Amino acid sequence: MPTNRKARNRRKEIIRRLDKGTDDFNSWREHNPRVYIELEAHDFRGRDLRGVNFRAAKLKKADFSSATLHNADFRGANLNDAKLVQAELTGADMSQTRLAGADLTRAILDGANLYATIRDGWKINEVVCQHCWITRDRNQFPEEPDRFEKGEFEIAHGGRRIRVKFPNGFQPIDLLALPYHARNILDRYAGKRIIFVGLSTVGEASLEFRVEDIESSGLDLELQEQFTDSVVDVRRNTEAHLRALLEVREEQTRDQRRTIGVLSRILEQESQYRGRGDFNFLIGGDVNLAGAARALGRGASADEVSYLSVWNELASSVDMEKLSMQLGVLKKALEDQSMTEQARQVSVAEQEIARGNGAKALQYLKKAGHWAFKAATDIGAEVAASAIKQSLGIS
Repeated sequence: MPTNRKARNRRKEIIRRLDKGTDDFNSWREHNPRVYIELEAHDFRGRDLRGVNFRAAKLKKADFSSATLHNADFRGANLNDAKLVQAELTGADMSQTRLAGADLTRAILDGANLYATIRDGWKINEVVCQHCWITRDRNQFPEEPDRFEKGEFEIAHGGRRIRVKFPNGFQPIDLLALPYHARNILDRYAGKRIIFVGLSTVGEASLEFRVEDIESSGLDLELQEQFTDSVVDVRRNTEAHLRALLEVREEQTRDQRRTIGVLSRILEQESQYRGRGDFNFLIGGDVNLAGAARALGRGASADEVSYLSVWNELASSVDMEKLSMQLGVLKKALEDQSMTEQARQVSVAEQEIARGNGAKALQYLKKAGHWAFKAATDIGAEVAASAIKQSLGIS
């Protein structure tokens, strides 16, 4: 009880000093620096408090609507959920001030220092601000304010800050998926103005953005759950596609290396036959470098080059997971029609695709033949039918 009485008496003294004028109040504060200014939820509506020293004061939920606060000192003060509607804050120093949830609708902020303020959820609809300091400190850069055209300040710094965390931290593959996550957020808040703040490494890695005029109730938890599911799915799918592309690229690289090796041997042999005819003497007929290279490679055949070429073209335009699935369905359909050998060839082709041997898979699909192509067409397995068709060379 004595403590409460002491707090009430201190509050009365603070108000009494303010009522005598800001000069008297500021002088009193200067001579009593240890007095804690706590005026939570106090009514300052319409008051002329220009130049007042409210540094480090606790003013949460205070009402400064239509108050004159020119050059007021709010540095380090707590103005969370305060009302500053139509307040005149020209030149006010609010650096490091807490303004979360504060309502500054139609407030005048020209020349104010807003550097390092906490502004989550503040309302700045129709605020007047052609220049102020918000990205840098006015005390350090007095000649370099941030400048805004009409309405720009509200667009750049308004709205509620949203933060969604990356599960298991930010991973390199997440960088590829950022446009996808951004599109999901834009679709979710269609019609709202959204400002992406970017990636944050403060604490847990997260994606941060601001959305204008939204209710926060239950939003963070719901959005975080959806974002977590989305990140996990995108990571899995992206990694699968990258692996498939790398496998194709590795196959192409291996083929190029074989070709280079064979060409080197051909040129070496050609140098031994100089004076015995032209280059065709060595390989006979038309010069087919790819075919010759594969034919002269380590146990390779010219057909393999053809199959590899077909497979590379197929892999760039076909969903491999869907192809594997349809081959499984086709194998079952062939077994049901007692076409055991064709089913076996399709099964082996499916296994070769799983191992990354696309050219081999096409050879087995060719062995499955026209009956397999017809069966795939009949059951609507379009991707499998297309692969068999290309292995058979059907135009």
